[in-house]
Amino acid sequence: MKASIILFALSVAFTKASPSAPSANLEVRGSASTECCDPSLAVAFLRAYQPTYVDHFYTTDVNEMNNAVTNLGYSPEGVAAYVFATAEPSTTSLYRMYNPSVVDHFYTTSYSEVQSAAANSGYTYEGVAAYVYDINICGSIPLYRLYSSGGTDHFYTTSASEASNAVANLGYTSEGIAAYVLPVQ
Repeated sequence: MKASIILFALSVAFTKASPSAPSANLEVRGSASTECCDPSLAVAFLRAYQPTYVDHFYTTDVNEMNNAVTNLGYSPEGVAAYVFATAEPSTTSLYRMYNPSVVDHFYTTSYSEVQSAAANSGYTYEGVAAYVYDINICGSIPLYRLYSSGGTDHFYTTSASEASNAVANLGYTSEGIAAYVLPVQ
């Protein structure tokens, strides 16, 4: 199973990593604009969990999610939020990283954090997972970022109570707000 997950990660890295990655000395953090995006352009940010390796996985790609569920032991957990599949006014890239050694997906809007995770923590850049707001505008809500050092898992949720429960009872530490996303209706 671990080999399957590693092969999945490698296949995703080859298909997702692209020349569109920002240059190494460019910090991409959205725009100065506060223009609202057309919410009808938002797509589901799907969430799944792999209990054997303690990994939360998020994607906008239904086929990628189906593969993770069907072949890699992930359990679907529904729609985490709504995000944008392409760059829209006022959005910033939400980058996806993967560490095959510890089976952890990691998402951030900070390209310098991407560089650091790749250089120092064994993560591989997998591309842009989605486009999100980096400030609270246009009816967006926080996407909380949490980390479990015991499970080596990054976990993201829009639910403040779920985040609080993960900290109080499941060994996670809050790492603040990763981004702002549109709520599930």
